[in-house]
Amino acid sequence: MAVFCLMFISITTTAQTISINSSFNADSEIYPFGSSGTVYGLSINGTVNLYSDSSLVRIVLIDNLFNELLVYEAYQYISPESPFEITNECDETCYSNGFVPYSIQIQVTDASIEIFSLDLRSSLVPDGLALQQQAKQALELQKVAYINSDIALHKMLWFADTNSISQLNYQQKKALFGDNYNLLGLDYYVGGIYDPTPDAVREIASSALIPEWDWRTRHGANDPNKSNFYYSGDENGKQGWMTQIKNQGVWTCNGLCYIYAPLGAMEAVANLYYNTRTHKDYDLSIQNVLECDEYEGVTFNGNWIGQCKGGYTLTTSDFVMNNPLGVFQEAGCYERQHQPDNDCRESDFQGTTQYMFDYFSRTRMTPVYSPVIDEVKINLI
Repeated sequence: MAVFCLMFISITTTAQTISINSSFNADSEIYPFGSSGTVYGLSINGTVNLYSDSSLVRIVLIDNLFNELLVYEAYQYISPESPFEITNECDETCYSNGFVPYSIQIQVTDASIEIFSLDLRSSLVPDGLALQQQAKQALELQKVAYINSDIALHKMLWFADTNSISQLNYQQKKALFGDNYNLLGLDYYVGGIYDPTPDAVREIASSALIPEWDWRTRHGANDPNKSNFYYSGDENGKQGWMTQIKNQGVWTCNGLCYIYAPLGAMEAVANLYYNTRTHKDYDLSIQNVLECDEYEGVTFNGNWIGQCKGGYTLTTSDFVMNNPLGVFQEAGCYERQHQPDNDCRESDFQGTTQYMFDYFSRTRMTPVYSPVIDEVKINLI
């Protein structure tokens, strides 16, 4: 049994209650506010019923400037067993410096919600924005706890935590994933093999391979006492055979995981291929791929996602394999910039060292334990 410890912030203010007393089992929009004027917070009360693993209920406040704020959302991973009651729920609307409410948008997928009432905060709360941030952080931790509890209960193979995607607000997620997006917990993914189905119990099947393998520690590559063998230091976050960990979030153009991940894997493969006591530790240029791979972005759910906000690892791997010049090193050569300048500068570095790699790719792995998974493990080993 999971126990969740939450922080509740109690502020006494005047409030107005709007009775709704209506049930919804399809997308709807209601206009209950009349001449409510400026309010400083909004919460919802009601009952929710989720009917399947892909169910979704989301309540969004639209103000008179057509800003959209998440009031409440429920899906299988973050919700108790259906049906369940919700009281004073407010996600992005607990506290505010003031907005004029216009409508309530109700998004429903294979679910239903009965809204009893809306509570409006009618007076300004000191430090309201700070209190909103605290309330939001507490709610995010609650969602993560629910997800990880469900993952553990059903012996699933992925891990959840807050991350750069989960911390986006509703409008940012909508711009990225489209109207009525239903990520089923994927926005909290931080590792493992993601599975959108929380109620499918999985048992670990037998495998001829050893249960663990970690190239960070293999052959004592992370052990300073073995400097005469394969230990070559751990400067700048380097770990064993793996190269330096990089933080893509420090750059303005920061959605480049589809470039960072393949290049990091190639750097590690180079260390293993050459198998020398002093590792090669290549630092392959993210900027080189960004500016020269001819990928500009993709349309996803009707929204244009530019190259700085996401892409496909296969695009990077194909570029490295097929580009006649391979990919250049970063330090002292094709260095990282905050934005692409839309000018491939490979000709500036003719005669410098560049590298070409073949690669192994799997884009979809089901079932979770299968010969396909063992094939991937064998290639990693």
